[in-house]
Amino acid sequence: MTPPPATASVLDDAPSRPAEARVASTLSAAEARCWARTGVLAAFALLLSYAETFVPLPLPVPGAKLGLANAAVLLALETVGWRGALAVALIKTLVTGILFGSPIMLPYSAAGTALSFAGMALLTRVPGLSVVLTSVFGAVLHVMGQLVVASLMLGTSLVWFSLPLLAAIALVTGALTGLIVRSLLKALTGTADPPAPAAPTPAAPAVAPAAPVPAAPARTPDAPLAFAWPAPRRAAPPLARVGARPLLAGLALYTLAVFLVDGPAALAACLVIAAAAAIAARLTPRDVARALVPLASVAAITALAHIAYAQQGAVVLELGPLVVTEGALRATAVLVLRLLCLMTAGAAAMAAIDGNRLLTTLRDRLQRAGAHRRQAEALGLAVDVAAGFVPVLTGQFDELRAQRRRQDPSFGTGGPLRRLRDYRQLLAPLAVGAFAHADAVAALIAGDRPEGSRLP
Repeated sequence: MTPPPATASVLDDAPSRPAEARVASTLSAAEARCWARTGVLAAFALLLSYAETFVPLPLPVPGAKLGLANAAVLLALETVGWRGALAVALIKTLVTGILFGSPIMLPYSAAGTALSFAGMALLTRVPGLSVVLTSVFGAVLHVMGQLVVASLMLGTSLVWFSLPLLAAIALVTGALTGLIVRSLLKALTGTADPPAPAAPTPAAPAVAPAAPVPAAPARTPDAPLAFAWPAPRRAAPPLARVGARPLLAGLALYTLAVFLVDGPAALAACLVIAAAAAIAARLTPRDVARALVPLASVAAITALAHIAYAQQGAVVLELGPLVVTEGALRATAVLVLRLLCLMTAGAAAMAAIDGNRLLTTLRDRLQRAGAHRRQAEALGLAVDVAAGFVPVLTGQFDELRAQRRRQDPSFGTGGPLRRLRDYRQLLAPLAVGAFAHADAVAALIAGDRPEGSRLP
C-alpha cells in the first residue's frame, strides 16, 4: 500500500521513490527509532514553549516563565538516554535562538541549558530519585548558568545579587515542570519515576495505544523544510540585502566593540549604530522592548546594586542610608547602554536573517556529513523529524484546546495552577501519539515497516 505523506523531509516523495532509495540510511532499526523519538521530543520542547504562553506567571519579574521546554530534555533523559537528550537540548537552543531569539542570546540560553543538562543527567542516574527533585535542581542550575553569561555580557559580577530571587522562582517553576514530566512518563511507560537508562540508547519504552497523529503536508520543491514557523510578518527589510554571513560577521565585530569600549559617550555612539540597524531592519519599539525582556530583571537588580555599592565620585543624592554618587550613576549608565546596544543589534540582525534558511542549511550539512559520520547522520535525522513535526504538534494542540474550550468554557482560565492542570491533560495524549508517530517514521526509514501498517 502507499503510505501517506511523511512528516520528516527525509521522507518527502517516499511513495514515488523505489524502496532502496528510501532505505539509504545506515542506522539500524533501533537507532532510527531512538533518533526519531529524539526528533519528536525536540519538537515537543518547542510545543511546550508555545503552551506555556497560555500560563502566565503572576510575578513582577520581567521575563519570568515556567520553562516548560526543559521538561522535554528531562523526558528525553528518561526515555532515549543522554545522547538523545543532549540533541534535544541542542536543537531546542538553536531553533529557539535562530527563529525566535537573537544570536547574542544564544550563549545566554546555551549556558543555562548546558549546566542544567549536566546536573540532570547525573541526577537521573541516582536510583529512586524523583523526577520532580531532578527538575528543581535543573531549574536552579539553569539560572546559575545564565547568570555566568550575564555577568560577562553586562561586564559586572553584581548580577549575582539577582540569584536569590531567580533561584526562588526556579524552585517553584522547576517543581511544576517536574510534575509535568512525571505525568508524561506515566502516560508513556506507566511509571512515574523510572530508573535511569542503563545505556545511552536504551530499548524503546512501551507506548500505550493512542489516537492517530495526522501527518504534515508533504513539502513542495521550493520549500526547504516541512515547516516555516513563524511566517514572515512583513516584506524583507533593507538590511536583509546585506546577507546572512556578512550580517553575522558584522554583529560579532560590533559585539566585540561594545565589550571593549567603557564609557557612556562611546556606548551612546554604539547605540546610534544599533538604532540605525534597527530602522534598516524595520523593527518597532515594541520589537526592541521584547528583545530586552529576558535580561530586564537581571539588569534592574544589577543597576540597583551599582547605585547602592558604587561610592566613587561626588555625592549626587542622599536618601537616608542610601547615598548616590557620580560613579554609581556612570556605572549604571554603562550597564544600561551596553544592554541596549547588544539586544537592539541582535534583534535587528535576526529580523533581517531568514531563520528557516539557516535551519535548513544546518539540517543539510548534518545529512551530508552523515555519509561519513554516523552520529552526524543520526543528529540530522533528529533535526529533520523535529522540523517536520512542529506544525503537527502545534496544530493538534490548538485543535484539542479548542475542543476542550467548546466543552468547558472555563478551560484554561483562572490562576496559573488551574491553567497548568488543564493544559497538562492535553500534553499526555500528544506525547503518546508523538512517540507512536516516531516509531512509524523510524520503521519506514529502516525499511522494516510491518506489512499492512500505516503511519499514524
